[in-house]
Amino acid sequence: MTLLTHYIRKILYKVISFKKRGLEFEAFLDEALERVYIPKYHHTIKDTTLNKKPLRILYVCLKYDYGNPKQGLSFEENAFFHTLVNMGYEIIRFDFKTLERRFGKRNMNRMLREAVYRYNPDLLFSVLFKNELDKSVIREISTETQTTTINWFCDDLWRFDSYSRYWAPMFNWIVTTHKSVLLKYQKIDYKNAILSQWACNHFLYRKLDLPYQYDVTFIGQPFGYRKEFISRLRKAGINVSTWGYGWPAGRVTAFEMVKIFNQSKINLDFAEFSRGGKGVKARPFEVAGCGGFVLTEYVDKLSEYYDIGKEVECFSGFDELISKIKYYLNHNKEREAIAQKGYEKTLAEHTYQKRFKYIFNLLGLE
Repeated sequence: MTLLTHYIRKILYKVISFKKRGLEFEAFLDEALERVYIPKYHHTIKDTTLNKKPLRILYVCLKYDYGNPKQGLSFEENAFFHTLVNMGYEIIRFDFKTLERRFGKRNMNRMLREAVYRYNPDLLFSVLFKNELDKSVIREISTETQTTTINWFCDDLWRFDSYSRYWAPMFNWIVTTHKSVLLKYQKIDYKNAILSQWACNHFLYRKLDLPYQYDVTFIGQPFGYRKEFISRLRKAGINVSTWGYGWPAGRVTAFEMVKIFNQSKINLDFAEFSRGGKGVKARPFEVAGCGGFVLTEYVDKLSEYYDIGKEVECFSGFDELISKIKYYLNHNKEREAIAQKGYEKTLAEHTYQKRFKYIFNLLGLE
């Protein structure tokens, strides 16, 4: 028996013997595999085409969904961390929520300051959660070290006035996905705001050679009018399968999600945010990046990224939703042609690899 086989058997035994089910196994397996491989691998996939030393990034983000291992891996982990590792950068993970839970907020922030001094990263990349980090520590790193700091704000549309405006000045740069919020940054005299957008991590979300298994699917929480629309679709005879917190089937892992995207004739997406308002979300990019057909709620900014009706399809209101579902379930070639064009556009323009390359070039790091 090889050493690797021995480790894998030990891991599987522990997973099988877990008394509590749910998504704990996903987080546990990830941690277990890290213990096997990371000491040797150092979280670095070196790009042999580069003559210079790869960019060193101190990655300050949640590893687990809302910081809870029982809920599986976070969006940031699947979208950002996985992309940056596969791009060949040297990544130093700083999972601030896990460290705060183990050592307390004060010590976690001391560790962050120490990590910058010890590893001297070119970039500190963060996605803030609440107020776990100390503003004075971030400001000190931004102004008194050679490390460039940048934070990606995820919820600026509803969170700018109460949160982002107070944190942005601590960082050298910030990223927002809302064009309308750029004016708000200008009003507070913050000059280093970068407009970007959600995308697809094509290293993880990809096309699979799988047969259709579902007519219509939706992955996401049942807040707002989502539950009502799904209920009305089912009453109208549409076979809709749902996953996510709040639905009976519960949350799915990244791999399970990719399979669902690939095996669905129609992937639904709603543009409403949990705190109100509507905007472009990550889901259309993820589905299209898997070669899936996207039927998403219309928002005007989406047309800046996809040719609506040719690369993705949209609806406004329930009547148009059910009409387009019925139409595309009965027009397979047209539906699949749109999905293919959306797939090609996503790989050409809307991957996180391309988003990060653009941002790092603006920062003068590449």
